[in-house]
Amino acid sequence: KTNFCGKEYEVEYVEIERANCYLKKYDEISNERVNDFVVIANDAGKYDRIKKVKLFTKGIECDKIYGRVSDKVKNANDKFKGEVDYETINKIMRETKITFLVPIKENWVTSKYVEVLINGVLPIFHKDYATNLLAYPFTDNNIFDIVSTPRELKNLVEFYSKNEKARKDKVEFLRKYLLDFYRSGFPLSYKLMLICEKM
Repeated sequence: KTNFCGKEYEVEYVEIERANCYLKKYDEISNERVNDFVVIANDAGKYDRIKKVKLFTKGIECDKIYGRVSDKVKNANDKFKGEVDYETINKIMRETKITFLVPIKENWVTSKYVEVLINGVLPIFHKDYATNLLAYPFTDNNIFDIVSTPRELKNLVEFYSKNEKARKDKVEFLRKYLLDFYRSGFPLSYKLMLICEKM
């Protein structure tokens, strides 16, 4: 639920995230990216997102991991670079080929899938990410690369690092089916109109 102009409304988190891509310009999906694999994840309290990131990326050649974490985590692993501002994150994403998305709690989505696809980065999803909320108009999750084990993540990172065409095609496919409709602004306008009619 959210409060807008003194009234409470029920909204789906995924709809808010889709509004983030309204009229956004896509970045080119080039081969000239300096980072093969980067992760961006803040500490998420009880869910322990960072523990999952550490576990899944342990055996992978990972360029860097950015996000708000404790000094203890940063000092124990030189991959963790700490928190950086939004503009810097976008610059890093434009230089990255592949990323790993872990939600802030089980069966949630975050805006990161929108941000990485706009910046031309291929997302690989942790099994706890609510990809079923993103799958419209599909009836299942087969369009996503979803991993349940560190080995699955490692295999996919290696595959897409060696297969530029497969990586680019997958980013284009995900952009088309997850973002293009929402970039037009029609769904956002329609949702806002429905909210205004209820006021």
